[in-house]
Amino acid sequence: MPKKTFFNLCDDKKKKIEETAIDIFIKYNYEDVNIRLIAKEAGISIGSFYQYFEDKDDLYLYLLVETEKKILAVEKSKKGQYYQMKIIFL
Repeated sequence: MPKKTFFNLCDDKKKKIEETAIDIFIKYNYEDVNIRLIAKEAGISIGSFYQYFEDKDDLYLYLLVETEKKILAVEKSKKGQYYQMKIIFL
């Protein structure tokens, strides 16, 4: 998960980093994404990236969790109650 410094950023900067990273992960294969590309497109330095996240995996997992939270919130608003997602491993 992101470091505390990421959560201390203003909402606009956090949103820009998140949206930029999502766009990059959609556009490129995961293996082809690197910190330099993320930092350049988000308008931050590579050093700043590492102040906010441990590595690319850390950012990716954060985005997955945030996306899941949004999906659950939408489902909750549709249903009027909380549905727990069950994951079945085969």
